Amino acid sequence: MYKGYMAHRFSDSSIACHILCCTGSSCKKRGAAEVLEMLKKELKEEGLHEYVHITKTHCNNLCEHSPILMVYPDGIWYKQMTPKRIKKLVQQHIRRGAPLKKYILRTIPY
Repeated sequence: MYKGYMAHRFSDSSIACHILCCTGSSCKKRGAAEVLEMLKKELKEEGLHEYVHITKTHCNNLCEHSPILMVYPDGIWYKQMTPKRIKKLVQQHIRRGAPLKKYILRTIPY
């Protein structure tokens, strides 16, 4: 089982984190598909792919900040994500529990 910072919240499940990736038209135009592919790649390379569930969403009406990612159960919404920032997100937030403060758009706890 993933021994990261969120595992204690899901002791009866292998899923420790849920990441929602906006794939609305503005996010698509600004690279959401590349962000999503890099997210999958980084999670697999870090050995975390079995513990993180990824869902594509429709537009979240925050187009000026696209592409948008939401990380739960923390409720952190990230703005202007890029493939390069995804590597940092996985290593820093998903693995160690330290959000990327510079890119937080809002926090909506679960």
